[in-house]
Amino acid sequence: MADEELKRLHDDIQRDYQRQTDIRYGAARGWVDAIIAPHTTRDVLVHALRCATRPPPSGGFRGGVMQV
Repeated sequence: MADEELKRLHDDIQRDYQRQTDIRYGAARGWVDAIIAPHTTRDVLVHALRCATRPPPSGGFRGGVMQV
């Protein structure tokens, strides 16, 4: 491969890498649940932990409509 081709290949890979590691790229594809501002991390984490540790609802599991 010529030096010009290697440089172009390197530049293409670097550009794609930069674009695909942007959080908005992943969010647009449904890879993340939410993008949160750094200063709200503690509040979001506290809320998530409260949800995860709450007791199960009375009356058993009600799944509603489940898509498979």
